[in-house]
Amino acid sequence: MSTTLQRVTGTREFWAGALFTVLGLVFLVYSGQYRIGTAERMGPAFVPGALSGLLVVLGLASAARGWSPKATPLDLGPLRPLAVIVLAVVVFAALLMPLGLVVATAVLVLVSTLAGESFKVRDALLLAAGLTALAAGVFVWGLGVAAPLWPALFDSLLSSGATSSSAVP
Repeated sequence: MSTTLQRVTGTREFWAGALFTVLGLVFLVYSGQYRIGTAERMGPAFVPGALSGLLVVLGLASAARGWSPKATPLDLGPLRPLAVIVLAVVVFAALLMPLGLVVATAVLVLVSTLAGESFKVRDALLLAAGLTALAAGVFVWGLGVAAPLWPALFDSLLSSGATSSSAVP
């Protein structure tokens, strides 16, 4: 591989442009399944197709900036925080339905705090409690998202009375 090509593919502009171009092409192909229509009578693919085309043009322009000598070198930095955050989201998705929103959100916050450089148990627990209460208030009671609040075991124990802890009010 030539040194010029190595320098270009090692820039942030190039990779951002490549990402925009690929995403734009994917959405452009996907929007092609629908009728485009005309400017006077737009079909369901008109706006998504136009925005996808603009994204492709923007991506190509950004990738072309990677050829500039002023292009910013790509520095991935430490990958551990990114990996921990992705892991926390995957664990949240796996725990939501079987263990409920309260447990899944608390685990999400506690695992996510491990991505930082400083970790204090007290602060992490307070943050988990606050964000769990906020998530339950906004998503379950405010928006009526159909997700259980508690694990099914708790739900059966608590439902012996008149109320249930299910998400749907």
